[in-house]
Amino acid sequence: MNAQVTSSSMSGFVKTTSGEALSGATVTATHEPTGTVYRVITKRAGEFNIANMNPGGPYTVTVSYVNYATDKHEDVTLTLGENARQDFQMSAKATELTGVTVSTNRAGAGKVGTETTISRDRMENLPSVGRNITD
Repeated sequence: MNAQVTSSSMSGFVKTTSGEALSGATVTATHEPTGTVYRVITKRAGEFNIANMNPGGPYTVTVSYVNYATDKHEDVTLTLGENARQDFQMSAKATELTGVTVSTNRAGAGKVGTETTISRDRMENLPSVGRNITD
C-alpha cells in the first residue's frame, strides 16, 4: 500500500559571500495566499529544511542573521512532493553608530544587592538571644 504525498518541502544553505556557513540564521517562508508562516533556524553547516509545506505559491522566503543584511527570495512556487532548493548568500551589514548617551542616577550609587533598614525601636523589639545584631 503506497501513501500519497500531499505536501512539499524546501531546503538549502545559508552562507556568507565568502562561503562561510551561517549557523543560527532564521529562515522564514511565508505562503502569500494563506499567510501561513514556516520558520526554522539553520544548522551547524548553514543547512535548513522545512517539511510539510503547502504546495503551490507564491512563497516569500527571507533569511536574517545578526550583523548581516536580510536576504529575500520572492515568487517561489513549490510543486507537489518537491523538495525545492533555496540557497542564500548573506552580505555583512555596515552600521554606523552615530550617537551614544550614557547617563546614571546618583541615588543608590555604590549599593548592590538587597538591603533592609531596621530602626532603633524595631531593633529593640526583635526577638534575640544575645541582643546582638548578628542574632
